[in-house]
Amino acid sequence: MPVHEPPHIHDVSEAEFNRSMQTLGAPALLYIWAPWCAPCQVFSPVFEATVSTLPSLATFRINAASAPQIQTTLNLATVPAVIAFDQDGSETGRFIGLRSRQQLHDWIVARMAIASPDVQTAN
Repeated sequence: MPVHEPPHIHDVSEAEFNRSMQTLGAPALLYIWAPWCAPCQVFSPVFEATVSTLPSLATFRINAASAPQIQTTLNLATVPAVIAFDQDGSETGRFIGLRSRQQLHDWIVARMAIASPDVQTAN
């Protein structure tokens, strides 16, 4: 479970995320999680480690427990969920559930216009 905000991940409300996407003009990644979600507790460290290798990527995180409407707004059945957006704010992909660090990295790079450093994975 995330207990702090890594410097490259912005913990935001739904409104803050929407405002950021209107002005960002760059690809972005949104991670939706909840503190009661056991898979989220497993996936959060994987997410944090993976996006730390992609510092140029705008990365946001929303706590679904604090923003329950986000699941309805984004048509999500459950969490954890990751959604990729292009520089225009259009969705380029999403997944629900767990991924390994390498799988997540490959998924992000395949959907985003970002440089891909080599990933050293322990899992």
